[in-house]
Amino acid sequence: NAARAMGLEDKVGSIEVGKQADLAAVRLSDLETQPLFHVASQLVYATGRHQVTDVWIAGRRKLAGRQLVDMDVEAILARTRQWRERIAAV
Repeated sequence: NAARAMGLEDKVGSIEVGKQADLAAVRLSDLETQPLFHVASQLVYATGRHQVTDVWIAGRRKLAGRQLVDMDVEAILARTRQWRERIAAV
């Protein structure tokens, strides 16, 4: 009920068409996630980033089948290099 308490119930707080949501799909069928007894524990303690297959941010898909969507990887890398230089100069 946090979204309701903050007056944001019409925008967030549940997974519905027209609302913003951040979601991640995780593949738990790999050998290293077996045996699977408790999903929450598995996600917290034994699952790595390589098992994340799909991600939606604010309702928009950003990772599909482990491939970035709508992102200019070269531009992102260029910015990281700029930040590296700025940090190193301090």
